[in-house]
Amino acid sequence: MTIFHQLHDSFQPALFAALFSCLTCLPAAAESAAKHMFDIPAGDARPMLRQFAAQAKTEILFPVESVEGIKTNAVKGEMTAQQAIEGMLAATGLSAARDTKTEAIAIRRNAGPPPKNGVARVDSTPAARAETNKANAADEKAIELTPFTVTADKDAGYQATNTLDGSRLNTPLRDTPGAISVFTKDFLDDIGATNLESILRYDVNAEIVDDNSDNRGTGQGAGSGSIENGIEWRTRGLGASTSTNGFRAAGADTDTYNIERVGSNRGPNAILFGSGAAGGVLNFRTKTANVSHNVHTAEFRVGSHDEHRTSLDVNRVLIEKKLAVRVMGLLSHTEDQRPHVYTNKKGVTLAAQYRFSDDTNVNVSFDRQLTAGIGSQAWGPLDQVSLFLDGLKAGQVVWNQARERYETRDGNVVGAASGVGNKASRTVVVYGPDGPNVPAVLWEGITIAANRTTLATNATRYAGETFTVADEGIVPYNRVSAQGGATYTAAATSNFTATFNHRWFDHLYMELAYNRATRRSDAAMNNAAQPLQADLNYRLPDGALNPYFYGNGYYFIGPEQGFRHLRANDNDTIRAAFSYDIDLGKRWGHHRFAAMGERYENRVLQFRAREQWAGAPYGGLPEANQNHVYRRRYFKIDGPWENYTQGYGHDPYYLKDTYQSVRGAGTLS
Repeated sequence: MTIFHQLHDSFQPALFAALFSCLTCLPAAAESAAKHMFDIPAGDARPMLRQFAAQAKTEILFPVESVEGIKTNAVKGEMTAQQAIEGMLAATGLSAARDTKTEAIAIRRNAGPPPKNGVARVDSTPAARAETNKANAADEKAIELTPFTVTADKDAGYQATNTLDGSRLNTPLRDTPGAISVFTKDFLDDIGATNLESILRYDVNAEIVDDNSDNRGTGQGAGSGSIENGIEWRTRGLGASTSTNGFRAAGADTDTYNIERVGSNRGPNAILFGSGAAGGVLNFRTKTANVSHNVHTAEFRVGSHDEHRTSLDVNRVLIEKKLAVRVMGLLSHTEDQRPHVYTNKKGVTLAAQYRFSDDTNVNVSFDRQLTAGIGSQAWGPLDQVSLFLDGLKAGQVVWNQARERYETRDGNVVGAASGVGNKASRTVVVYGPDGPNVPAVLWEGITIAANRTTLATNATRYAGETFTVADEGIVPYNRVSAQGGATYTAAATSNFTATFNHRWFDHLYMELAYNRATRRSDAAMNNAAQPLQADLNYRLPDGALNPYFYGNGYYFIGPEQGFRHLRANDNDTIRAAFSYDIDLGKRWGHHRFAAMGERYENRVLQFRAREQWAGAPYGGLPEANQNHVYRRRYFKIDGPWENYTQGYGHDPYYLKDTYQSVRGAGTLS
């Protein structure tokens, strides 16, 4: 469930009254107009009027306050638009008028109290808003855009007419011979898209590869060596798809709070001009400062799983047609049906535009975003218990109390055929089900013989296949986070973009652009799969009873060693583009020539660290396997699903908090 509350610039009542007075009453001649099939039930005026607009194939606008609390009549059957609207509004206190040029219909209340606070909010279909804007601006001098620029002003609802995708020049979609889809702002708002992943769910032939990527909080997946995608997807079955912003690398943490439209480019055109990929390109367009009109928009969103999100967009014209500034902000928190999983975002974008003349302008923008959270795959841990459990259930595996071990029916030690094996010698720091508040216990000198667990290998389960996911009867799908609090990612991104546009003379345009993008991330993660296992050691190495023995009702999730991954990415892009138009008449047609040069530089610094015992107390080099720190968290088999996880969370910026003295070995390093 998602609830939207939006505040928009309002029209004064006098403005709407003036607009209404410019329209004519619906003429009787409309009786002879084309007829349509109508089936509109009685109900609240606002949604019913929208149904009328859709069925009449016309545009309609009305002040929201004027129709609030009013019920319209039901109409059904074949009739003209005039007959339908008159039937709907009969005895409601509302009246309609039609614009003779655009055929748009305006609705107003015949009489009644003025809107609250003297302000009316006009609601309309997108095309009607566009026509009204054109009418209001008829006497104003239009600002001519360069061929390198597309704005969302002409977008009508879900329909976009022009795009830069496919050619990098402002081209009508109908003239673009490519597989291109444009997500308008209205569409993004209506589907509730807030990030790259939620957009891809609605893209054509796009499939998200659900892995351990940055946006899931683990810091792995695509983008480990670049600032580019932290999420992988395939388009038309081809991998290595990419996302861009103004045809530069967009980054994994892109949010839609400062985006006005998104273009999806598939097929051969997706590999043009450098920043492309055979699997397709998803190109974001960041909002820019607008020198034509002011914008004030605030959005508040709440939803399931403790989702709450606030965004702000303010554009102010400081010097009409010359100077404008824009400020956008974001504050977001989202959780998940899986325990431990969450994402926090904070973002701010500053933009400005200055027009030196009709032929020259400069746009600058800077945005910074902080993203932090814990992520997980949709599936649960891998299965390394069912083969052993099946043997117990069938009586092929039995417990021998005298020998304190599990055996086959004929008294032999259970092995791989029964899903049992021995892990390597290692030193383990153990967490129990009570969490990190209970002091860690060190089990020293666990040899291969004393490290016996359930272990289903690909040779004993399904020949030639990797491990399978734990069965729904053991761990329900999408209910646990196997990595859980043991993983965490915090990432800070910033982008600075400056664009200079100039028209040298008629039909020759130039664009110079510079972008600097940086990303800093710090992650605690585990670089291996997460199998669900059971400890079959009845006693500890020192002879004491093992409190977390499987017979006592405990599981654990391996592997038992994580690491910390720090990344720094710096990207610089410089681009120069030129466009020349020439019209040779009907015989030879209209032609457009374009040239572009770009330099892209990507610098990457990566650092990985893992926990080691200080001073190499177990011999050999400090980084040798015997000096690695292994952590194992046990949990009750019938305990809450939130306990089915590897470990307890910690912010990697304060990873030192987990460095502690442990009995028998000293300190961690």
